Amino acid sequence: MPGAKKQKKALIVWGNWGPYHYSRFKGFKEACTDRGIQPIGLELFQKSNIYEWSTTQQETSVKHFSFGEQEMAFPIWKCLTQLLPYLWKLKADYALVPSYWHWSLFINIVCRLRGAKIIMMNESHADTERAKGVKRGLKKLIVKRFHAALVGGKPHVRHFESLGMKPGSIFPGYDAIDVNYFAEQADVIRSNAAKNHALLNLPDRYFLSLSRMVEKKNLPGLVEAYSHLNTRSMSPVPHLVFVGSGPLEKRVREAVRAYEIPLYDHEEGKEVGTIDNQTKGIHFYGFRQIDVNPIFFTLADAFIMPSLWEEWGLVVNEALACSTPVIVSANAGCAEDLVIEGQTGYKIDPRNIESITTAMSHIAEDSTDLASMGAAGLSLVRTFDCNNFGINALRAIEYTTA
Repeated sequence: MPGAKKQKKALIVWGNWGPYHYSRFKGFKEACTDRGIQPIGLELFQKSNIYEWSTTQQETSVKHFSFGEQEMAFPIWKCLTQLLPYLWKLKADYALVPSYWHWSLFINIVCRLRGAKIIMMNESHADTERAKGVKRGLKKLIVKRFHAALVGGKPHVRHFESLGMKPGSIFPGYDAIDVNYFAEQADVIRSNAAKNHALLNLPDRYFLSLSRMVEKKNLPGLVEAYSHLNTRSMSPVPHLVFVGSGPLEKRVREAVRAYEIPLYDHEEGKEVGTIDNQTKGIHFYGFRQIDVNPIFFTLADAFIMPSLWEEWGLVVNEALACSTPVIVSANAGCAEDLVIEGQTGYKIDPRNIESITTAMSHIAEDSTDLASMGAAGLSLVRTFDCNNFGINALRAIEYTTA
């Protein structure tokens, strides 16, 4: 029709799309569609350098490139011969890009040349900042050029304001999950608690650590803290369950043996034997996909993330969505927004072992109302769902046109 207004296009990019990204894109798509904006997703790589996730999810609005399996690589020839022509022809009006490194910066520049407003998606905050001197100055120059940003929460907003972004141009809500999925799964799991305990051969009570086994996760420190937990008056005794794998696993297992705590190996092909719920024990389950994780979260007394630093900590969202209290490092990106002391969980100093043990003691005490804490956590994390992601992404878009 002559004179018809051209529909605006909003491009959102992640290197590799896991389950979280598809859920967020759904919220983004709904928000954009309500405003008459065409949402377009873009994936460049087939695997993540960091996460071992897999997904069968499909979305017709997502364009997939085959740039290899190394998400952090910068295949300049493919960017020039494949990505550049695609972006030039697309001529997006808005582009939401992750951070500001190599291929992300390439997309930023090309889309900007075609007239797009560029919105940064980022999880950095003051406690994860590593740039100093000239590098920090260069970072400020780049960051100030973004038209808006979608970030994790309060500490992230402060951080990017300190780097020169305008107050009001930075919106929270980036670190979102499908809260309803986890909450509904948790309800089903709790209604069949005995069956699910038996399915995974879980101890009667346990603290859960679910993460990659890398240095920043501070898992040997968690083993030490658990070794100091006074369980003499507890029956059954809460165990410690590790779900995940990574280069630090050998050190974590060595720490368990050093403290002479019984070790239960649930990894594939291993015989676990009978679990003694009247004395301490530490369990290793290896890496599990997202569809199994709600069982671990739901049946735990509490989820623990004792990281030395953490951009956000999306597993905390998952635990809260399963109505499970959390113990979280005070310097983690999510702590300020999601951990209300004594209500949804406890904040800890990850470098202070006594701090971790004390928080575990609070959870393990018979007088602690874990159900009430879980309910409060679920209520709070609903404000960080994928609908909220879409709403705040759209707010960022609208800010660039104000």
